[in-house]
Amino acid sequence: MRENYDRRCGPRVAAHEAVVELLDFRPRLRDLSEGGVFIEDPRPLPAGRMLRLLIRLDGHSRAIPVWGMVRRVEKEKGMGIEFIEISAADRATLRDFLRQQTGKDRGIEDDL
Repeated sequence: MRENYDRRCGPRVAAHEAVVELLDFRPRLRDLSEGGVFIEDPRPLPAGRMLRLLIRLDGHSRAIPVWGMVRRVEKEKGMGIEFIEISAADRATLRDFLRQQTGKDRGIEDDL
């Protein structure tokens, strides 16, 4: 085990002040509404957990930043996240996107 330590390229420190975004990890969304999103994940976060999301909508160059809270957990399936904080302009962009999608996907129209 000591051999692995000796091959490190430099010293390591505790990363309490650092954040890593997993750019290649894109969870699958089951559905999206103006008030929240359901993320499919076999290891959902616990209810009550706050998290920051960046929502990328097809046809939009800028991601929408959102603070959300896990409100519903389906064990080994995923989690329903309520949008807690989103700017008025971003909410309007999301609303317009959802209205455009309503005609394309009749399966979730009633949920919007």
